[in-house]
Amino acid sequence: EFPEPYFGFLDALDFLAFDFAAVIPTGCITRPLGHQDFLFLYTLLPIALTVLVALMVTFVARSPETKAVILQNYVGMALLFLPVVSRRVSQTFRCTDFDTDGDGILDAEYLAVDYGIDCSTEEYSRLFDYSLVMVLVYPVGVP
Repeated sequence: EFPEPYFGFLDALDFLAFDFAAVIPTGCITRPLGHQDFLFLYTLLPIALTVLVALMVTFVARSPETKAVILQNYVGMALLFLPVVSRRVSQTFRCTDFDTDGDGILDAEYLAVDYGIDCSTEEYSRLFDYSLVMVLVYPVGVP
């Protein structure tokens, strides 16, 4: 077990892993958003920001100092996104078995974070493949 100052430090940084999808009532604004929608949002938004930062560094920033500040701030922001995006991506791999007809045999699998996604469908297979690629981009590639 780790010493107390370590757990106090982790508790102080717990807000960095805040999942906005859990508290935003999207059903009032549009159709209810599911895991797939938030997965795409969480994984594609940082990529879009990366392109924006690259454009800023290339075309807007003139001095090497300005470029260094922009890149330093970008790296800090990317590290803040990392835990939330990594958790969202990893949630795609956890399915829960159910006995749907009451015979004691587990005969259906649904995504644990979104029971609207059947893990035996082609939709889930595509989501699974996309998440495998995103594992290479975020938890493996960003640090």
